[in-house]
Formats: sequence, C-alpha cells, structure tokens
Amino acid sequence: RKRLTQRLRRSATFWQNDNRNRRRQAELLTARCVDPAMLQILWFKRDLRLADHAALTAAAAQGPVLPLVIVEPGYWQQDDVSARQWRFWSAAITDLGKAIAGQGGGLVVRVGEAASVLE
Repeated sequence: RKRLTQRLRRSATFWQNDNRNRRRQAELLTARCVDPAMLQILWFKRDLRLADHAALTAAAAQGPVLPLVIVEPGYWQQDDVSARQWRFWSAAITDLGKAIAGQGGGLVVRVGEAASVLE
C-alpha cells in the first residue's frame, strides 16, 4: 500500500508538471478566445476514448470542449485498488492525452477530490 501511495504521488507530480504548460495554454485560450459561458467541460472518468464517445459528441456540438481528468488520491488509496489498476489507468490517461494533443487540444489533469476540483 505504501509503494502504491508513493507511485501515486510521483505520477501525480509528473502529470502536474507535464500539464503545467498545457494548462496555461488552455487558460489563455479560454480567456482570450472562448466565452467561458460557452465552454463545455468534459470530465473523462471511466470512458477514456475519443471515438464513439456520446458525451464528447454532444459537448462538441454545443461549443469548445475542455477535456478534464481528475486524479482522486482517496480513490487510489482504497484497499481494493491495486498498483496494476493504477498502472493501467495512468497509461490510458497518457494515451488519451496524446490522442487529444494529436487533434490540437490539451488534456487538463487535476489532482484532488472531484468536488473541490470542480468548484
């Protein structure tokens, strides 16, 4: 459990550092080009694909989309969550970020409890 917690912290720090520039770019883009009232936030929680994603299609039809992933430390520290699951999920998030970047976007990754992140 201790090793999983350490990996979670290292990975979360990596994502925070790796996405720092992307977040700044997304914030600048939002501030300069997009009316914040029109911005659609799509929280990638379980469905981590771009193709055939009904919520993504609906959000994109309404306006600019801000793709968001929230890493919730409390969830990953539960007894029934394994390091294998964490490795799989973090690899999937990395792939999702690359896929979004390949289409000219940026995946925003936040670490914290969902309720406080979304406030």
